Amino acid sequence: MKNQLTPHFTLAEATHSDTAKSRGLSNQPNEQEYANILFAASKMETIRNDILGGNACLILSWFRSLVVNRAVGGSSTSDHMSGLSIDFICPKFGSVKQVCEAITKSDLEFDQLIYEQSANGGWVHIGFGQRMRRQVLSKRSGNPKYFNGIIDI
Repeated sequence: MKNQLTPHFTLAEATHSDTAKSRGLSNQPNEQEYANILFAASKMETIRNDILGGNACLILSWFRSLVVNRAVGGSSTSDHMSGLSIDFICPKFGSVKQVCEAITKSDLEFDQLIYEQSANGGWVHIGFGQRMRRQVLSKRSGNPKYFNGIIDI
């Protein structure tokens, strides 16, 4: 497995997990998960270069092995476990909401985009799972409810 996935994304950032590191958990993908990470990285290149004007994306969470996903309290159906979901911000482009709006206005194929809101500003969650339904949701940390569209909660 090569570390440099695309010109701007690496396997090291795709598999980075503070939780895995602090608890001594493995967060290495198998061959299929690696292939999914490569696919998602190509989509992230499109987001970075074509939608966000070449501005760097800071990856907060990408691949999570089953044990890491459990340790962080992730959903049992999360596409993070297959390497197809990414949480990120792009401060040089704009706010999390502005990034979500730009992606939604584009013709990029994706399965799910979530405008994740929190006290520290939040993040973009984007998934490239098989359904590619272009589902757009908003959520506030601590609230289990999701809302359709990009709205401030």
